[in-house]
Amino acid sequence: YLKDIEEYYILNYFDGIDLGLLKLFFTVNADDIVIMSKTEDGLHKGLLVLEEYCDRWKSMVYCTKTKVMEADGKFTKTKVMEADGKFTKTKV
Repeated sequence: YLKDIEEYYILNYFDGIDLGLLKLFFTVNADDIVIMSKTEDGLHKGLLVLEEYCDRWKSMVYCTKTKVMEADGKFTKTKVMEADGKFTKTKV
């Protein structure tokens, strides 16, 4: 149930990505969510906000399925989030 998740991100001061007339925090498709930020710290905050939101609604995020993708325009690398919230770098 994600009815108020956008408002929750706004109230928790998540920056997201500013596109001028539009601010993008995440996209949702079925049971998948993509959190968007310009920085790794921003992504980490986005995951923490999601964790708080899930605690509130008694939902779960499976850390084994959680990935962080960094795209800087030159290349893309993937980082895997471990259960303690740390990122482990892996090459793609």
